[in-house]
Amino acid sequence: MSSSLVMYIVVGGVGFVIDGGIMSALHGFWSWSPMAARAVSFPAAVSATWMLNRHWTFGRGGVIAPRRRYGPYVAVQVIGALINLGVFALAVRLSEPLAAYPIMALAVAAVPALGFTYGASRFFVFRQPVS
Repeated sequence: MSSSLVMYIVVGGVGFVIDGGIMSALHGFWSWSPMAARAVSFPAAVSATWMLNRHWTFGRGGVIAPRRRYGPYVAVQVIGALINLGVFALAVRLSEPLAAYPIMALAVAAVPALGFTYGASRFFVFRQPVS
């Protein structure tokens, strides 16, 4: 396993804690639906992981300005979110235990989304320019 993948997984864990913490608070304490809670928790997690991945996982990214990478990063994360939300929605719809504990559905949904977003981030968003 490459060091950037390990770092990406660690950053993803931080994003998971942010996403899951906000979602759990909104769902558990304020009775929001899991999907409405994710609409709030996801953008917070994306912004945090952008900063961590840019500065730690993939370095500063060479000569490409950060503002030029943020848009593609968000696009990759949105596609990853669609994968994640699709799996999440199926999980809470098809499984009573996962519906009762949506944090578990979030964990299940994270796996396929992580695979996509890592590859796209490494080879598209944070790729080093060829000299």
